[in-house]
Amino acid sequence: MISITIILVLLVFALAFFIFFKVLRGAIKALMAIFFLILFVTLVLGVLIYIDINKIKGSFNDDQIVLLTHKGEVVSGIQFLNSKNTEILQSQKYNLLDYETLTNINDQLKKNTYESNSGEIITIIIDSSYLINTSVMITDSINITLDDKLLDDVFSCTELKDCTRPLKNAAPELKNSLDSSFDDAQDVKNKLFFNIFAQKITESKGIFVINGIKEKKITIYPQLTTLKIINFIPAGFFKKTISGELFTNIIK
Repeated sequence: MISITIILVLLVFALAFFIFFKVLRGAIKALMAIFFLILFVTLVLGVLIYIDINKIKGSFNDDQIVLLTHKGEVVSGIQFLNSKNTEILQSQKYNLLDYETLTNINDQLKKNTYESNSGEIITIIIDSSYLINTSVMITDSINITLDDKLLDDVFSCTELKDCTRPLKNAAPELKNSLDSSFDDAQDVKNKLFFNIFAQKITESKGIFVINGIKEKKITIYPQLTTLKIINFIPAGFFKKTISGELFTNIIK
């Protein structure tokens, strides 16, 4: 449902347009009409995108999949399960996807059959390059910065020790305990990705997703038409209308 604020903004804009159109004359009138038309179209498109983004927000109470790709391959994934729990990140209403499931999804994406097979399930696909220089908490008191080498080392590894080695180098105090925290290489990737995603959504809410789409680092299935024109909408619109609202169902 569109917020009252957005409705009021559109009404005020329409009133201002009417007043200017009545008062102004000649070339100035024509120029102002063009300006207001462009601004109005931008606002309408912004509202439509806002509605689509809220569809994504709402789907966190249904089944939703969040995937991470690295060098064109799906390397990690989270499936949020159907739940009315409004604090889903704090609950256990999600699964970390296993290697076989991720391989199957990867094959479908390469064959361009994933969207038709996934139906109405919202899938957010994040490219690992979007996470470079992210600072993430891996324990209650230890943060590490994910530079491009660390990301490549972790998300390209196939053995448990190869996956934990770069994390140990980044946080030497965990050297003796890190291996026992994970079951296998895929578990390292999934848990690290979950921590990153949860932290990003908590800190920036929907702006993390919006910026990722604008930078072509995030893809969403099914491909909502309005999100394809998101680059035409000023970032400030989303900061005012979405930040503080989007994804709050999962991070209260």
